[in-house]
Amino acid sequence: MPQKRKTLTKWVEAYTNDLYAWAIRKTSDAALAEDLVQDTFLAAAEGWEAFERKSEPKTWLFGILRNKIAGHYRDKAGQAVQLLPSDDVSTLFDSKGRWLEEEKPREWWTTGEERSAWADLLPPCLKALPPLMAQCMELTYLQGRKGKEVYETLNISAANYWQSMSRARLKLRRCLEKARLPIKTDYK
Repeated sequence: MPQKRKTLTKWVEAYTNDLYAWAIRKTSDAALAEDLVQDTFLAAAEGWEAFERKSEPKTWLFGILRNKIAGHYRDKAGQAVQLLPSDDVSTLFDSKGRWLEEEKPREWWTTGEERSAWADLLPPCLKALPPLMAQCMELTYLQGRKGKEVYETLNISAANYWQSMSRARLKLRRCLEKARLPIKTDYK
């Protein structure tokens, strides 16, 4: 028992910063990242006998953390999502499925200062999304996962994933447009 405690203490000292940095990159939430790292070390202590030493301890701990993060997203996706009246995308299109003139996406410039503005505006707009939509967007675009991997991780249907992505894109567009980024209005 004393050897186990010594080894775990060394691991905590050696790997906490790396695990935390990775967790915060995957979750964008400092408090959640701390909790997930703590849960990782608790799971390592409980599963001490399962560690076969076929890999480095850091690799094993990152595997545990990866599973903790996936579990967090699965649990969060299982929570009921209440759609708001603003989630009704039918108000954006006419009866033939074409964009209403006032709802058409506008072209945005993406040079210099505007890129900096995007970096500042995107996180709050992502946080404003309902949880499932935000998770789908983050896993797909920020973590670069494929659709099938995302909906399997979140334990949702493919149809639910694609619908969430479609609605999330529209909501992000609205949020970013409301932020009044410089917008190109001449369509030459």
